[in-house]
Amino acid sequence: MDTLGPEDLQPGDEIPEHGPLFERLKRRLMNVEALRGLPPPEPLIENFLLRNSLAWLGGRPGSGKSFLAVDLACCVSSGRPWRGNPVTQGRVLYLAAEGAYGLAPRIDAWINHTGQEPGPLVILPESVQLHEREGLEAMRRILFEAKPSLLVIDTQARVTAGLEENSSKDMGMFVDALERLRVACGACILVVHHEARGAENLRGSTALEGAASTVLRTEKDPGATLVKIQTKKQKDMIEQDPIMLDLISYRESAVLQSITTDSVGGPLSTLQRECLDILGDHPSPLSVSALGERMGIQQNQRSGLWKALGQLDRRKLVIRIDTPWGTRTRTEWTIPREPEPEPDPDPNPEPPPEDGPAEEPPAPQIPLYPPLHLVEETEEPETDAD
Repeated sequence: MDTLGPEDLQPGDEIPEHGPLFERLKRRLMNVEALRGLPPPEPLIENFLLRNSLAWLGGRPGSGKSFLAVDLACCVSSGRPWRGNPVTQGRVLYLAAEGAYGLAPRIDAWINHTGQEPGPLVILPESVQLHEREGLEAMRRILFEAKPSLLVIDTQARVTAGLEENSSKDMGMFVDALERLRVACGACILVVHHEARGAENLRGSTALEGAASTVLRTEKDPGATLVKIQTKKQKDMIEQDPIMLDLISYRESAVLQSITTDSVGGPLSTLQRECLDILGDHPSPLSVSALGERMGIQQNQRSGLWKALGQLDRRKLVIRIDTPWGTRTRTEWTIPREPEPEPDPDPNPEPPPEDGPAEEPPAPQIPLYPPLHLVEETEEPETDAD
């Protein structure tokens, strides 16, 4: 890149001829009124991730970073709300730079837990070196054609081999490469990165956090299952309170679920909680089809919903109602409801009447209908006796 030094341009020197860059920069000039007219940032996951932005997900090894990345990716691809926050559904490209092994079990665990299939989710199991021209141009082309809403890069170390993480110059090159990818597709680019041992910030140069619109962090004690998700930075949104999730095992993998307990004391899955919320708000029993429609689950993806209802039934949290329906049986579900409480007795009842003759009730007032036209009587004048 050509740079100008103090000896190259002095006050009073003739301004060099303008070129294409000058014309582009001139077109970008705007006044305050035009600045106010710029569209606001579009949320991808409301309160947490924005479209057309750079974001980092940091944490120590084993703190649940990749499980959270899979959770976010599946929610965006399916349009499923993430922990109660609305999601703008869109295509997701997951750059599995550490390899695809282990990714399929994590996605399967998410599907079983939510009862929902992810939408357009594409995996690229390659450690593409984004600071090299060939790798960067190839990824730009892929993103330009795929137009994803979310690009997950898991992890930063695998796509920056040879760069010095503590060098602001090298990390500046990496940030520049990410910006070129962002411009190519307008996606949110979420980079999964490690933390330094004993630290609570992204490993390496502060240029990373400086360039980020969003920085999320996972924290988990060794041997524990509780994962704390913190918002370390939000440039264009309000930072949210930490979220506590439970990393539960599923076959050879695991999945994150919200920390919610039932009356028995065991954790409820997100799908089970949604079932209870909908059934609790509906006064009459609902079928699985009606539940699925309200939850946005397709007809061919409701096996997990049946499983969740069966688990709730065994824990006495729902009531199954089987009704004959022609030659078949119609199954509906509701929740146990407490009977309506009887009204409290009057705290100041009237004292019973004293012993004595009972008073006769007043005679009823019988209206005269139809009205009678009475003739007014007059007194006869008194006369003197003879």
